[in-house]
Amino acid sequence: MEGLSRDEILARWDEIIKSGGHCSPEEHNLIQRMISANLAQSFGGREIRRPLSLVDPDLSISDQKELTAIQRDYVASVERYASHNMVFFNTLEQQKELAGSISERREAEEEEEMALDKEILEMHLEVTRLEKEQNRRETVMRSLGELETMPAGQPDFLNPEIMYRDCRPLPEMPKQMIDGFAIDHSATESRAEELLQDLKKHVLRSKLVAQREQLLDEQSEARKPFNVKGLSPEAKLYALNAVKNALIQWIETQLAKAGDDGADSDLDQEPVTTKTEYDHEAVMAGLQQKYQRHIELRQNILDQLAQMDHIKEQLKTTATDANSHHAQQKPVVSKEPSQSAHTPDAYLFTPYIEQFQTLARQQKAMMQQKSHVNTTLAKQKEDTIQALEHLAGKSRLLPRYPIPKEPNEAQPNFEDATSLIGKMKITEQVQPWLYAADEAKLATLVEVAENVEVGMESVNEARGYMAHICKLLDIAIPGQGQETALPGNADAEATSKNPVKAPTKGEKAPVKTIWDMLDGNLGSINE
Repeated sequence: MEGLSRDEILARWDEIIKSGGHCSPEEHNLIQRMISANLAQSFGGREIRRPLSLVDPDLSISDQKELTAIQRDYVASVERYASHNMVFFNTLEQQKELAGSISERREAEEEEEMALDKEILEMHLEVTRLEKEQNRRETVMRSLGELETMPAGQPDFLNPEIMYRDCRPLPEMPKQMIDGFAIDHSATESRAEELLQDLKKHVLRSKLVAQREQLLDEQSEARKPFNVKGLSPEAKLYALNAVKNALIQWIETQLAKAGDDGADSDLDQEPVTTKTEYDHEAVMAGLQQKYQRHIELRQNILDQLAQMDHIKEQLKTTATDANSHHAQQKPVVSKEPSQSAHTPDAYLFTPYIEQFQTLARQQKAMMQQKSHVNTTLAKQKEDTIQALEHLAGKSRLLPRYPIPKEPNEAQPNFEDATSLIGKMKITEQVQPWLYAADEAKLATLVEVAENVEVGMESVNEARGYMAHICKLLDIAIPGQGQETALPGNADAEATSKNPVKAPTKGEKAPVKTIWDMLDGNLGSINE
């Protein structure tokens, strides 16, 4: 077959398969090498870690009569291979599950041992602390007892009657000297009357001066009436700018004073609890947008003013040229073009400038209000954080139940720690308190459950002892028969009057001793 072509080899292969696999050893070796080469070409350099299966393990193969003996053997071997392969994979999965359960069990046991060691260590530390506290208390009580035995510890040691019993009385002082030590209020009252009279005079003088100034203003207006409509647009604009600057300066001064006073008064007043939610991000975004709008409006105002100055300069140059050219012919008419040129532009820009000034004042007021609100909130936040830190320093709950840190959490350096001091939130300060409260509640519940369990064990043990005593005194246990008392025994009679409850089913059976064998008969031992 080595000299045949590929098609001839495939045809020969089909003949071998149809004949039931009868072929010569050379052909068998050649077919095996070809299959190995195809497998190596398909897998490449990868290593085959499991046997290759060309048959589906779940496929059921029907035994046909047309198969030859070799084909039946092959089919049987394929079925055995598939079943063994399934058993192998099932065993492998079971081994993996068993290994996982064993590892989980070991981890759980290690965690339980660590928890027990930690609990033992905490109990030892608590016992040590209680012993130290007990020693300090004993020392204090011993010192107090020693102080009580001393003369200064007697109740009559500081009694004035006993202290000054053997002393001479002081000489009597004259009444004039005693009256001289009293405070004279007459001078203070006379001084207050003088200050009140001066204040009234000052107020009256201020009213008279104000009335006189008002009268003078009315007289001056009557003599020289002032017509606002006759003013030029340049004068109106100059007056408007002056009023605007003065008003803005006055508003800034008043807001600064109000901001300082308001911040101090807000600290003195009690905080009012409200249910409204404060969205700091939204307020900051709105203020930022308004501030950008304010900057744009100011820029537009400056551009308009610069344009007006440029127009004024051009009009002045044209007016001077016209005046120099027509100085001799028309000296009076030279001002009219400039005024007519100034008037339309001024009247066009005046409404916009007034609106810009109004917006500028509003933006200024909003910025002042924002600064005041931020200052107040920052002070309140700082006071709250300081109060929480002060309480945390005095608290015994937080050191006992600290918040566990994540293992992958990096330790902050000095620069990060100092930069985050001012950015600390109140929620981050309150979170340790909430965690410590929850942990303390759980610890209290666990301790209560343990104490209840210990109490139940003690009750069961006491019931067992009572049953023991009833048996020794030959008294029937209540619930199991009539109560009988030992004749001539007062203790037994008293015990029979107050029967003991029968032990519950869950309690342990008492251990038999020699006294149980006596069964109340101290004279002889029952066989």
